[in-house]
Amino acid sequence: MDNQNQQVEIIKYNSNKKYDYSEFDCGVESINNYLRENLDRDFKHSLSVPYLLVMGNEIVGFFTLSSHAIEKNELKGAFKSNSSYKQVSSIIIGKLAVDIKYQGQGLGKILLGNAISTSWKSSRDVGTRAVVLHAREGKESFYKEAGFIQGKKDLSLFIYPLKQYEDELLRRIAKVR
Repeated sequence: MDNQNQQVEIIKYNSNKKYDYSEFDCGVESINNYLRENLDRDFKHSLSVPYLLVMGNEIVGFFTLSSHAIEKNELKGAFKSNSSYKQVSSIIIGKLAVDIKYQGQGLGKILLGNAISTSWKSSRDVGTRAVVLHAREGKESFYKEAGFIQGKKDLSLFIYPLKQYEDELLRRIAKVR
């Protein structure tokens, strides 16, 4: 990273704090505009919960989480057969972006990992089975490499079964013992 002395951390958005988004540019104008114009409104209307990746006072990335449901016909294999409903409860990563100045440094992976971890923790209290997102064209391989499964019909839909996260967590714990 450009400034090795500054710590990077992910913080939950707080509508009572002032954040400076004026310099943020992820390269996609609609996402830049969302951050500046709609993020606070969506949070205040309980439409999404934003998490900010900050370095000092600078916003270098963010993601949002919301409740969602995916159609069972988008699912594959055992994950599909374990569902007795037409829709499966999920958490959607509505937006995920890193400022152009910091892209290519692994921060997107950090954001995605935190989004999955946060979703898994929430799923233990709410009862949801997956994290989903709609990948921007050209980003599909990033999500496949992270363990997401592409939807059956909607090819922009990517699904991450939270059982997969839990199994990996348990595997790592057993390895340490």
